[in-house]
Amino acid sequence: MKQQLKYLSLCFLAVGLWSCDDDEALIDTREVGANAVLVDRNISVLDQNEDVTIELFTNNVEFESITIEDGDGNVLTTASIGDGTATFSTSELGDFKFGDDNDEVTGTYDLRIVSMLSSGEVLNDPASINVDHAIELSEVDEITYLDPTSDEDETVLGYSVSTFNAPIDDFMLEWKKNEAGTYVEADDITLSPEEGEIDLAKLDYEAYDLAPGDTLYYRFTATSGSFQDQVVTSVVVVPQMFNSSESATISNDATASQFSFTTGENYAEGSSEGEITFTEVEGFEVVNDALISFVEVTEEDFFSTVDLMDAREAFEDGTPVTSVPNVEAGDVFVYKTTRTVEGEEVVVYGIIKVGDVTVVNGTAVSFEIEYKEGTIVE
Repeated sequence: MKQQLKYLSLCFLAVGLWSCDDDEALIDTREVGANAVLVDRNISVLDQNEDVTIELFTNNVEFESITIEDGDGNVLTTASIGDGTATFSTSELGDFKFGDDNDEVTGTYDLRIVSMLSSGEVLNDPASINVDHAIELSEVDEITYLDPTSDEDETVLGYSVSTFNAPIDDFMLEWKKNEAGTYVEADDITLSPEEGEIDLAKLDYEAYDLAPGDTLYYRFTATSGSFQDQVVTSVVVVPQMFNSSESATISNDATASQFSFTTGENYAEGSSEGEITFTEVEGFEVVNDALISFVEVTEEDFFSTVDLMDAREAFEDGTPVTSVPNVEAGDVFVYKTTRTVEGEEVVVYGIIKVGDVTVVNGTAVSFEIEYKEGTIVE
């Protein structure tokens, strides 16, 4: 392979052109019979004292010296020339600080490789070295409070650590709750030295003292000698929410006066399928011994902002009823019911908001509702 590279390099030199990569301009080498190509172009934050290699292509000339300059033409170091290659240490590049304010630890060094040849010719080739974190994460934006059944693809925090050449002496994980918290070591998690996963669906919420609305921060730290790389990720704890809302109409029409939240369907008067039925003076009541009861909520915007645990709390704080004699547009009720799902009894919480009430000749004949429900997992 090296012989093929050398042959291809000399073919380029014969026409006087060479490109170091797709992002760099072609350089006029004036058929000098040589070229110097930086091979190692990607390193990590921890590779601050490692040798990188320049591959040397020659044809009847020799490299007498090679200096490495920054983008402003300042000489950073002189490379050591060997048999077909030259090397220099990344420690000569500077403090590994990037950005306009020198406050970023990753970035790119734009360099020039200046080579003095035995023929008296001077090559001046552009090159660059990219500096990235040694730690790479596949991050998780949010997790659902107390829910161990979340989609694994969405709740698994993946991590890996690698360098160009620097050894990893230590790799640790710390956590804190919310921005104002203090980092402590995550003793409950054993990190793999190279890569691994943390399933946040199995998080111990009690140990971390987390509640909906909190943010969990993880700080990964990799150490090589006196150098450190730190990467921080954050995960928002979101509440368990209702399913999407549905709408229905409850009316005095005998062919559709009953309604079931289980099926989302209306049924005729006397049916055994309904859970509630329309009552005179625009109300509703439970029918067919359905295991469902209601508590009225007066809090403004409760329907649009409530989560499942808020609904449970509101229900438990109120006095459940099975009959509501009259309703008005804007009324809100939370409800609790028990259903059999795949042979098991499941407790379901729901919420209703009354919409338009239709009145004919002074008597209400129907009212619309919007409702949503869900099951708390814990």
